[in-house]
Amino acid sequence: MPEPEAGVPAGDAAVSVALRRVVAALVVLEALLLLAGVVALALSADSANVVVMIVVGLALAGGLAAAAVGALQGRRWARGPILTWQLVQGGIALSVVFSPTWWVGVPLLAISVVTAVLVAGGRVIAREPGL
Repeated sequence: MPEPEAGVPAGDAAVSVALRRVVAALVVLEALLLLAGVVALALSADSANVVVMIVVGLALAGGLAAAAVGALQGRRWARGPILTWQLVQGGIALSVVFSPTWWVGVPLLAISVVTAVLVAGGRVIAREPGL
């Protein structure tokens, strides 16, 4: 188990570690769902543009995986990519919620909201001192 953070009570440090694990698991889930979407796209399309979309999807999934590791370690740099992805995914999910495939959008939107609130709250990833 990681050592408690300097200046943070032991109980708060344990909560922070648990929340980091939750955030990392949610971000890894998002990366896996993105990979599943890339595979589905690769199997269903014949266009030359598919290659570019597959490369972009793989890069995004790799970035999400790296951000999940950073969040698990409590690195401040992970906050930006995770929050940016939550905004992108939330926007896409919100448009899907109001379509016939609403059942796909609702869980994606819920994951985005929960992850964004946890990361932006400051208990998962410490803010810079003095902020």
